[in-house]
Amino acid sequence: MKRRQGFTVIEVMIAIGVMMVGSMAIIGMQVQAQRQNQLARDSLTATQFAQTWVERFKLDALLWTQMAVPNGAPTVTQVLQNTSYLGPMFIAGTGTFKRLTGSPFSLHKSAATPQGYDLPGGSAYTYTDPFGNTSAQAFCADARVGWVYFGRAMRVDVRVFWPKPGADIKTEFPQCDDSTEQLHPTTGSKAHLYHTVYIPTVLRVTELRQ
Repeated sequence: MKRRQGFTVIEVMIAIGVMMVGSMAIIGMQVQAQRQNQLARDSLTATQFAQTWVERFKLDALLWTQMAVPNGAPTVTQVLQNTSYLGPMFIAGTGTFKRLTGSPFSLHKSAATPQGYDLPGGSAYTYTDPFGNTSAQAFCADARVGWVYFGRAMRVDVRVFWPKPGADIKTEFPQCDDSTEQLHPTTGSKAHLYHTVYIPTVLRVTELRQ
């Protein structure tokens, strides 16, 4: 008779509860795995975008063919006058990150799509992909320059940042031409809302020899 009775309602409810707890744990693991995968993809894309800008600075340094002289001639402005990026960066100021925007950077943009491509238009909040889909900008790039050895070698730090999940992209993710230093590690008001990657490089004057 006991064998014919089967499971009681309480036993079924307990079994369902155990299954639900196990299922919720598995779902939570999957969600966390998806977030980590997305972060890994974004980090790789941001690193590639930063490396692209490093290579652009390296190519630009080939046009720097004279050493600058402290408090003399030729000056920094004179030796960098033929460059597309380094000259404007030094004129804008050393020691702080500057957005890679404006007329010198009209060809290459400081904003990038989720795939890491230069964002057409540079600093708009949205872009339209080849399929006609409108989406928000994904990555912003800026850079900081400074002398390692005055007139001969300079350091360039390229930084790419993108919003963390949950950040309001309209109000908390600045346009890539935003001149305010919101990401400063100590004074930036919104630094905690972003993921950031840095790539440093050192550039030397390209001495021409006959």
